[in-house]
Amino acid sequence: MTGGAALAVLAACAVLTAAGVGLRLLWRRWWSDYVSERTTLFQPAILMAIANEESKKLGPPFSDARRPGDWNIVEDALFQWSKGLRGFALQGFCRIYEENGFTDAERLRLKSLFWKRRAAAAQRLGQMLCTKAIPELLTALGDSSPEVRRLASWALANMGQSVPGVKESAGRPETEAGMPLQQGAMISGRFLWDSGEPVQISEREESAYLLHETGGMTGTVQSLVRKGPGGRAAEAVSHTATYRTGYEVRVQNTRQAVSLKAVLKQAVGGYYSVTVRRRDGIPLADGCRTENVDFVFPRYADPDDQVSVQGELRCPAEMPSGYKKTDTPAARVVLESADGEFHTEYLSYAETKTYRLHDVPPGRCRLHASFAAFHYEGELEVRESQPMTFHIPLRPGLGAA
Repeated sequence: MTGGAALAVLAACAVLTAAGVGLRLLWRRWWSDYVSERTTLFQPAILMAIANEESKKLGPPFSDARRPGDWNIVEDALFQWSKGLRGFALQGFCRIYEENGFTDAERLRLKSLFWKRRAAAAQRLGQMLCTKAIPELLTALGDSSPEVRRLASWALANMGQSVPGVKESAGRPETEAGMPLQQGAMISGRFLWDSGEPVQISEREESAYLLHETGGMTGTVQSLVRKGPGGRAAEAVSHTATYRTGYEVRVQNTRQAVSLKAVLKQAVGGYYSVTVRRRDGIPLADGCRTENVDFVFPRYADPDDQVSVQGELRCPAEMPSGYKKTDTPAARVVLESADGEFHTEYLSYAETKTYRLHDVPPGRCRLHASFAAFHYEGELEVRESQPMTFHIPLRPGLGAA
């Protein structure tokens, strides 16, 4: 081939490449405009379904005038609009997602040959709280792709499941300094926001006050408890540590499943919101590491975000005898569900007599409160209509709640 012919070939290749890039850009722009147009068209149907308490089936044009591609467009819209929502606001989107068949479609995608599709399906099922997909997500804990295993664990943790089948993600031999771990086992996982982003946690517990100044947070794995007969704590393993973005714990006795409890304290305005998460029934194997036992926490951007119960801490006029005026008054309100599955806490070191609790599910709860030398203990029926107001009548007493 002569030099002129070679140059002609190269020029033709350059023209074809430029034409391909141009066509690709034009296609992307057209598709973006088309998706925006179709999303706007379906928005009224989605809003009507959210407002309908009895049925969440999408009406026209989704029900009778769909075009090719509309299914994915509506699913993407539901997924994007639900980000950052919690509580009753999220429940409406979750019901639409399930009643219109999107959950079943993603359950099938979990069996795809391509790991990226399986990972995307696990993420969507977790964000949309698709409890019907729990069996498939438990199976996905043993997936060949680490990303699929991670997102499946996140999805189950976001649903608040105990994950009895987490052993399927275990089995990788643990090594330390090049030597196999002969006895015991390791459990590791991460702290995640409900958006899927990692929680940035301080290295030292005493840095909590400084982090409060900058709007930060601290996290601690508080306890590792072995369950005995009947679910009772048979043996407590001493383990308290503060981690950065996750945790890693060693367990010497692997004959029984263990439970982990993680507590996250995040600064919201001028107080702390403390949230507890549990993962139960984690089986272990000698010499192996169980990974991706993650904890998912809600993130509150400001004090008005997802407030469920609020009110005042009403103290008697006089301090009881024996109280030192030099003591720093700390306001603390703890709310626990009757079955022990839910636990949240308000904590303030300022001289405030108001409180706020976030994301409290409806039902009967146990309430503990204290401020300075006053305390309160009783039951509270949390209503579905939130936020609700409850003023706490504190009584004299040196015992903190």
